[in-house]
Amino acid sequence: MLLSVAGYPIAHSLSPVLFNYFSTKYHIPIHYSRIAINNIDEFNKLFDKNKYIFDGFNITYPLKNEIYSTWQQHSDIPLGIKSCNTLICKPNIRIYNTDYLAFRHIINKEIKDKWDLAIILGSGMTAAVCAWQLINYDKPITIFYHKNTNVDYFPQTNNIHYKQLNEFHESTYNKAIVINTLSPLANYDFLPNKISKATAIIDADYRNKPLEDIALMNYIDYIDGYHWLYYQGIEAFKLFTNQANLQIEYDEKWLKTNKYDKIALIGMSGAGKTTVGKLLAKKMNYEFIDLDDLIEKKENKSISQIFADEGEEFFRQLETKMLTELINNDKLVISTGGGIIKNEKNREFLKNNFFNIFMNVSIDEALKRLQQNENRPLLIGNSKNKWQKLYDERLLLYYQTADYIINADNNNVDLIYEDIKEIIKK
Repeated sequence: MLLSVAGYPIAHSLSPVLFNYFSTKYHIPIHYSRIAINNIDEFNKLFDKNKYIFDGFNITYPLKNEIYSTWQQHSDIPLGIKSCNTLICKPNIRIYNTDYLAFRHIINKEIKDKWDLAIILGSGMTAAVCAWQLINYDKPITIFYHKNTNVDYFPQTNNIHYKQLNEFHESTYNKAIVINTLSPLANYDFLPNKISKATAIIDADYRNKPLEDIALMNYIDYIDGYHWLYYQGIEAFKLFTNQANLQIEYDEKWLKTNKYDKIALIGMSGAGKTTVGKLLAKKMNYEFIDLDDLIEKKENKSISQIFADEGEEFFRQLETKMLTELINNDKLVISTGGGIIKNEKNREFLKNNFFNIFMNVSIDEALKRLQQNENRPLLIGNSKNKWQKLYDERLLLYYQTADYIINADNNNVDLIYEDIKEIIKK
């Protein structure tokens, strides 16, 4: 089963960690990657070309609303919630919002009936999802917004009241729940002395936990964004795998954060792996190695000559040998040959030891860059037809190896670096 989370920034996402945990726990094999996409047009192009390859996508910022608008005729999302975070490709296209279900689990399983007032900080789509769930409990809700809010996203009910954040004076009611949906970049300076009592504080964002200290200081139950991510994740996993009866209870064993010190660039000839690899390594202060160049130096032959003399299988074995020799190197970026993923040993080695970036390039852009490079042994002759044939043969293997997928037609090293810098070892 092939799954991915799409959005930008995306490298920080813990969804691959979570879904791999579910995969192991429930013995359901999957491969889960991240796709760096920041606009709906690019996603639609990817979806049209790959909807029969991928089983589904999790959707995050900035695509949730636009994908809902595109696919709302295939929606199983409660009326009024105009955002999607789960897209099922097979057997039929369906979209869902499992944040809605996650928040229900938090209320029912962790807070239960110990509240009778809800305070929501923020007025974006996450706040709207909370409001749509909270109206089922028929209790008052106050939404504190920063500058403005689109009330069309929220339920039209007398139970909801709107105030500006600067009107948030103090929460001293011990049966209130405070739900923080503000941006991680928001200014929280106004809050520390204003929340002294509450049943619970819930942070929707798991990266910064902005209200954790306030909760601990005032002995208030605190529910972080990891719980939210877990609950929405298990609901999405149930949908992807068609396993409706999986256990819902939160399990903290899933959580681990990985830092990588080895990065491999994979993709077709012409994707720009060497160019991007050198620039990326320089920004990260890592060593850069071009695997093909290393093989040529070791064998004292060009790649084309190795293919001519020994054949492709021998060359793939050389790739395996070189990868094995590099395993003890720290702080390393490598660019690989386009066919490295054809060998199962190479795929497993890359997946177990590297953060793998699939640079997915179009045929026209790739051939423009290559211009009949004579050292591309499998592309000599009718290069366009051969390139497309090789791409079609390898595409699934690239996806099954990749941790992170980018559109390589417009390689922007700064954007790649800004996205992945949080997950690399310094």
